[in-house]
Amino acid sequence: MKKSFKTGVCKALTTIACATLVFAGALRLNSISAKAATRNLSVDLRNGRVTGFTESDLYNVDDPSQIPQGVKDAYTVMFTTMIYDPNFTKSNASTSHATSVLSSNPYQGIVLDQPDNDTVKVSAMPGSVGTGKYVINKQTIMQACASTSSKTVYVDSETTARIMLLYLDEVTGGDISKSFTKMTEENVKALDALQFNVEIKYSDAPIIANNKVNAAPAVSFEVGKEIEDNGIKYRILDAAGNLSAISLTSKAKTVTIPDAVNVAGYNLNVTDIAQNFIKGNKKTKKVTIGANVTSIGKEAFYKCKKLKKVTIKSTKIESFGKKAFGKDANGFTLKMPKSCKKAYKKLLKKAKIKI
Repeated sequence: MKKSFKTGVCKALTTIACATLVFAGALRLNSISAKAATRNLSVDLRNGRVTGFTESDLYNVDDPSQIPQGVKDAYTVMFTTMIYDPNFTKSNASTSHATSVLSSNPYQGIVLDQPDNDTVKVSAMPGSVGTGKYVINKQTIMQACASTSSKTVYVDSETTARIMLLYLDEVTGGDISKSFTKMTEENVKALDALQFNVEIKYSDAPIIANNKVNAAPAVSFEVGKEIEDNGIKYRILDAAGNLSAISLTSKAKTVTIPDAVNVAGYNLNVTDIAQNFIKGNKKTKKVTIGANVTSIGKEAFYKCKKLKKVTIKSTKIESFGKKAFGKDANGFTLKMPKSCKKAYKKLLKKAKIKI
């Protein structure tokens, strides 16, 4: 691959014309993937990871399949930043250190550095959490082009979109399945159908920001992810972030299942106590169940020989699993809200639990 960055890598990256064309001649850009209309790209910036490349990484690269991962990562992040932060390209066109906040809630940001003329480094801004998801296709690129602040940067949004898609497919090692020597009707249709689903991992926090161009992201949570807080392990039940308390991670005598657990600034409701939660526990004497719990699983508190008292604060419980309580300490008591006693006793009877 020919040398392309004597004027500075970061400057080239932050100038859209350079970012879409700088490799075109060196890669002999003459093809496009027509078989796979959708491609998934993932960049891992968790735990302080820095990705990127030096100019020497580009030597002797004539085949897109040989492009180093750091190059793919850097350009994936750069294209994402240009589309989801349209002001970024204009404000950082000549800088060697640039930052972009792609989401303020959850906080997710990118740092682009050019420590010298031959090197590009990409990392997450300090404090970034969770995972950002982005769609790059003709529509999202044109939306970015249409923003008022970027009109001086983008001239023809449709042409820009097609060039960017073609280039991103090449520079990330996309399938090359047909000649692309000119914009035939067939090739244009292939470009217009091409979509990249980009995932940038900022931290291990189970928060997902599903981003939109020029709009706040839709926030969801990683279903099935397990987290630990204050001696209790939880599992995320759904995209809304509801939690199930699944086990203890300490030998506490007193256990409080909270109303909610704070995860990177988000309060996730504890709505379930899993089956076998502390089954057979020989240490715990007292348990308090929070106000958002709606279900208690099978044998959750079964055969806990020292468990003398469970206090239920929730007025929302809809089900008790079989043997959720039973064979606990002598004199075991179950305290319930007065307004729910009648309903809860029916549910306990249905689950064949005798208190």
